[in-house]
Amino acid sequence: MRIVFSTPETSPIILEPGNSATPSTFTAKEAGAGSSLSSMTTDQQIEIDFMVEPVPVNTRVTIEIRPGTGTALPFSKTTPATITNTSVLF
Repeated sequence: MRIVFSTPETSPIILEPGNSATPSTFTAKEAGAGSSLSSMTTDQQIEIDFMVEPVPVNTRVTIEIRPGTGTALPFSKTTPATITNTSVLF
């Protein structure tokens, strides 16, 4: 599984699975706990964490989850009008 992160002002960033969230890796944990997963199964709910450069307020963000096989799942949201260091954006 890979994650692609982009905004209208940035080039897409491809993130690979890892043991910790960094600017080039993400963690995916079932219910936000345990070891990081490198894949998902049907109906599994996971929490994905990753780090990117700060995103300005009111910016359209696109995140695409690309499984090893099958169709990619893209979704887009706009960041809120106010962002703090503890904001959860999605």
